[in-house]
Amino acid sequence: MALTGIFNLKNAHVYISILLSIFTLLYSPVLTSSGDRHPIYRECLNECRSDSCTTPAALQLYREERSAFDQLIRWECTDACRYQCMWVTVAATATDPQSKIHQFHGKWPFIRMLGMEEPASVVFSILNALSVLIATVWFVKEIPSNAPFYWAWRLYPIVPLNAWFWSAVFHTRDLPFTERMDYASAVSLIYFTLYMSTIRLFWQHYRTVCVLMSSLVLLQFSFHMYYMFFVAWDHAFNILVCVATGFTSAVLWLAWCARSAYIAGPSRYYVWKAAAVLLWTQCAVLLELMDFPPIMWTLDAHSLWHFATVPCPLVWFSFVIDDTLYLMKLKKKKT
Repeated sequence: MALTGIFNLKNAHVYISILLSIFTLLYSPVLTSSGDRHPIYRECLNECRSDSCTTPAALQLYREERSAFDQLIRWECTDACRYQCMWVTVAATATDPQSKIHQFHGKWPFIRMLGMEEPASVVFSILNALSVLIATVWFVKEIPSNAPFYWAWRLYPIVPLNAWFWSAVFHTRDLPFTERMDYASAVSLIYFTLYMSTIRLFWQHYRTVCVLMSSLVLLQFSFHMYYMFFVAWDHAFNILVCVATGFTSAVLWLAWCARSAYIAGPSRYYVWKAAAVLLWTQCAVLLELMDFPPIMWTLDAHSLWHFATVPCPLVWFSFVIDDTLYLMKLKKKKT
């Protein structure tokens, strides 16, 4: 085959995908805050612990006054002292125009609501999960089980539902276990989305490439999980890898969308829905890279990022339904 026949627009997304996957694979290469070290916070915390958390009588009194939900989520006396002293420090430093708003234990100050440490992120995580459920039900109603890629898309929602569940749990109660489950499930969603791109984009016509890409994705995911759990629990590194992997997945899909619209014309213009979701999420993820004190002590950049993704599953599955119907028409013509 001539080189001009290999390197053309129809095959461009294949080469882009291979190069980006190799780049992502090769690239993948502690936490205190200013509020923790502030004298007002340290003094308040020591006094609170001494008065409320050291003697059996004081601990018994705290446990009797603790709500059932706080007991369920293991909100202990030391946690109550940290929360109380955080606001003492915020109030004390607010009177100083030269002082900034401090972070405490790696997080901005948030008002607890109904026992939730970050209520806005919890609510938006639940809304995302509901959006995934509605989109899944819609897909099942519209698409027969013998359609191309039916079971891949039918099983796909399990991963985002798991991710949003642990996101809601983690933002309700920040514990080492809930933090790791939140991070691991979020990473699995990003990598599984990349895996789904290899299945949909390459399985029909480039199965060798599909197997290669899937293997690279699995290898990279395994390496990242090993690094995070057994080498260093590095939040900044995790965000960097997630952004790089998500960007790789987005470029693959966008290249495929451009190719599909160019070759098939109006019959596949529905790919604009996929492109819109991809571009929107790439823009929305910039919120995750921002960092500012929460508005009204509730809405921070992270929670707004969760809010921005709520409609995405509905638009994405609208694209999936259109794409599956298109593939069914092609299959019917061939038979």
